[in-house]
Amino acid sequence: VIVKGIPQRDRRLYNRIKFNVKIAIKNFTKNVSLNAKSVDLSFNGIGVKLPLSLSRLLSSNDILEMRIYFPDKLEPLYRLGKVVWFKKGYFYHRGGIQFQEESSLISHK
Repeated sequence: VIVKGIPQRDRRLYNRIKFNVKIAIKNFTKNVSLNAKSVDLSFNGIGVKLPLSLSRLLSSNDILEMRIYFPDKLEPLYRLGKVVWFKKGYFYHRGGIQFQEESSLISHK
């Protein structure tokens, strides 16, 4: 990654693959539900994008419940997660969600 001509270290531990599916999100921190689209996926997290109108519903450190809908599966994949970064853009907003085990979230509620 290069920012203004200066190489930056990528902090990701796992490679990501492009991954575009629907995600239903329940934000426990703000007590709201929303829908998003995935951008990419790795072993320990998922990148998402949101319409501009939903920007107030997701912030860094929010605790989430996600249902990830695969096109060839009837039932969604259920995962818990924590927003580790969130950036506002001109056309949509992007966020990075780290998958969590339920026990690791107890102290954050």
